[in-house]
Amino acid sequence: TTGAKAEPPPPEVLDQPSIYTFHEILDSRRRGGHPEYLIDWEEYGLLEFHHSHPDRPAPF
Repeated sequence: TTGAKAEPPPPEVLDQPSIYTFHEILDSRRRGGHPEYLIDWEEYGLLEFHHSHPDRPAPF
């Protein structure tokens, strides 16, 4: 019908929902026409990052 909008699909229920919490959004930029955000994640600080990414430059 003209002007009628379809109902949105029901939410997808996951077996084990992933919940990520963060302190704040620190910065944003456009890359490839899409926004990217720099996030200060809870329980994922500098030490965890450099442990997971040893090839990245470290401040220490």
